[in-house]
Amino acid sequence: MSKIESQPDQTEPLSLFWRPDAAQVIERHKSWFLGKTKYLITLTPKKWDAFNWDLSIDVPSIKPMETIDFDDDEQLSEFLTFRLDQYKKYWATKLEWKIDDDFIPVFEPRIGWAEVVTPFYEPVTTQFYAQTSQILPVITDYNSFDWSSFGFNPERKGSRFLKKINEWSFRQSKNAFIVQPRGLDANPSDVAKAYRGSQLFIDFKDDPANVHRLMELSTQAVIDLIEYQRSVIGEKTLGGYGTTWHGGYWTPNNVIGHQGDNVSDLVSGKTFEEFILPYLQRFNSHFGGAVFARDFTSRQIWNKLRKMGNVLAFKPRNMGAYKITTEDIRSIVRSTEGIPLFLQAFSFEELTQFAQAVKELNIRVFFVFDCQDKEEGERGVELIRNLGI
Repeated sequence: MSKIESQPDQTEPLSLFWRPDAAQVIERHKSWFLGKTKYLITLTPKKWDAFNWDLSIDVPSIKPMETIDFDDDEQLSEFLTFRLDQYKKYWATKLEWKIDDDFIPVFEPRIGWAEVVTPFYEPVTTQFYAQTSQILPVITDYNSFDWSSFGFNPERKGSRFLKKINEWSFRQSKNAFIVQPRGLDANPSDVAKAYRGSQLFIDFKDDPANVHRLMELSTQAVIDLIEYQRSVIGEKTLGGYGTTWHGGYWTPNNVIGHQGDNVSDLVSGKTFEEFILPYLQRFNSHFGGAVFARDFTSRQIWNKLRKMGNVLAFKPRNMGAYKITTEDIRSIVRSTEGIPLFLQAFSFEELTQFAQAVKELNIRVFFVFDCQDKEEGERGVELIRNLGI
């Protein structure tokens, strides 16, 4: 029996306001991760342009973020309510369409990026820009840095802030949607980069010992953060967790639904294998797997993904003017030795081309179709449902 099958489902029936048949949809997700279902598809309507799922920099804010006092409960609640309303616009469109695709309603109380990494050290300085945020580098000198204070601490201001916004989200979610706690997108190398800054890329060559020390501590800090924030929302949903990315989906057991690693885009395959891969292996082993997401231009690491262990799926993403083609899909499948994929198509023609390619390649795919309207969405779902089991 696989790890997915071995986990008991919760006995309470699941019906959500924004997806009354959520339990049946999650069963399809579970079947896909088990390898019993070949293709799934979620629709993301073009007319619903509230924000881009993947980039926090494109998420609209009620007003410039640098003018918001996030320590003020009233201003914070106003901001989160505005964010949640953006999701509700998407979910409302899906309810109106009544198309049986494979989305589930999942909300994440995203502010920017800084809130994800502030639980690991104090003091830190948050800088807002555009519609996201970062912390200013803290480690200017490894020798003088207080290593003993680096790590997850639930009593830090940053930890208490994440707990507050995750609890707020959970209170709003009852019988309506699933919550992805903020903090689950954290990963070791991006935490190391946040605290060391761009100097980290020089350190890979000039100071490898301290890079490994920082990566070791960052890995444990991220594991502790995720475990703690998941405990804030309590029980799993039908034996797994929801993820907001790509319209909303479910992953089994303790699997991380979206594992990004921005540093990997900017290093060689050799550097990835030496400084990042060992820590992702440990991370994935702890949680039993992950859905790994990278810009599809990160070709230098494709053939390393099998070495990570427990990569349940790979999400290659368009990067600016660089768009995934059917030939890229073939290259990815060859390089990753057939790891299942999440693929996003931005036209019916592109969806048709992708569908034909993956059928020829005999690869499992969760499609995300950015459709023009309800009629095109119906055609997209029909295409994928007829593609095979």
